[in-house]
Amino acid sequence: MKRWFLWLTIFALILIAFDNRESVEISERALVHAVGIDQSEEGVTVTLQIFKAGGSGSDTQIDLSKPNIFVISNTAPSFDEAMEKCESQMGKYLFIGHNQIIVLGSDASFDDPDKLLGYFIKNKDNYLGVPVVMAENTAKEIMEVQLTGRAIASENFTDVIEMYYQNGETVFSDMLHFINSIKSVDKSAVLPVVSIKQLSAGEQSGQSSDGSSQSESGSQQQSSQGSQSGSSASEQLITIEKSAVIGGGEFKGFINSDEIKGLNWLTDHMKETVINIASEEENTGVTVKKRNVKDKLVIRDNRLVYTADIDVDILTDTGILPGIGETTLKKLVTTKIEQDCTSAIDTAFYRYNSDCFDIAQLIKFYYPQIYLDYSDNYDALKETIDFEINVNCYIK
Repeated sequence: MKRWFLWLTIFALILIAFDNRESVEISERALVHAVGIDQSEEGVTVTLQIFKAGGSGSDTQIDLSKPNIFVISNTAPSFDEAMEKCESQMGKYLFIGHNQIIVLGSDASFDDPDKLLGYFIKNKDNYLGVPVVMAENTAKEIMEVQLTGRAIASENFTDVIEMYYQNGETVFSDMLHFINSIKSVDKSAVLPVVSIKQLSAGEQSGQSSDGSSQSESGSQQQSSQGSQSGSSASEQLITIEKSAVIGGGEFKGFINSDEIKGLNWLTDHMKETVINIASEEENTGVTVKKRNVKDKLVIRDNRLVYTADIDVDILTDTGILPGIGETTLKKLVTTKIEQDCTSAIDTAFYRYNSDCFDIAQLIKFYYPQIYLDYSDNYDALKETIDFEINVNCYIK
């Protein structure tokens, strides 16, 4: 028994040693927190936000008085080569396991997701739930935004995206969802579009004390311009006001905030949102929360009809009802949701020819023979599809 235990211990030690033969010390790693990818005639430009530990003498790992990231960028014929350039330039191995977000430039090619995101797919340390977004211009521009010095930029970034999503103002798009969408029969997907908003001096002065604290680079820039005032440098913030529609593996155009809400209702990604109610008696906003969404596909008069039944709760206090009335309130909310859904369908499905509602999967499930008959010509099948939206409101 003792001999068996001895051999088992030796075997376990051999396995441990073998498994760690290529291990890398943490001091030899560069922790990637955000990745930007731009494509052009020159090749692929990779821009990385890298975690930076606190300065010497600091009692904590993070020096709260300084930004906790630095940015590095390189261009090469392929993504992998650009990443290798970044490693060589820093003299450290890149660790992608802490990556918080992937930002794609507006010129990115979406026809081959394996080529675009192959590095992340094959990297065992990568988290497949990382958000994927599109930059309004270039990903490098977004990566270089100087956010608040008291927070890691990429963490602030993901918080912004999550807040927009929770309020129904942007679409859901983590890496796994995006890859599955872009690999569908129609190669369709929708990505949040991030842009940069420049705060004016007046907007900054209205902020809390944190708002007056600027990044070190911003202060140096103001000093170099010879400014005599004590005001802070202009601050840049991330905003999301539209989403990019991809169809057939190509970028087709944008949908606005109302169309985004309609898309979220139809794809069952809406949690809750605020709807502005304007009537002769009252002009206010009410919070509307999803209760239930059911969609199905039926055949009527030799046409496919996509039906969506949307049940919502209107969260309001009784003080609003006397001015508008329960019946009128329900009607106004119903009309607004139906308008947003119809607008999303008209723009994304008909104008951009993008099946971002994933109707192909419904056809495959309910009518597999029709799906097989049109598998090589899905665009022709789209012309036989109609939509029917039904909204039911409940006062809560």
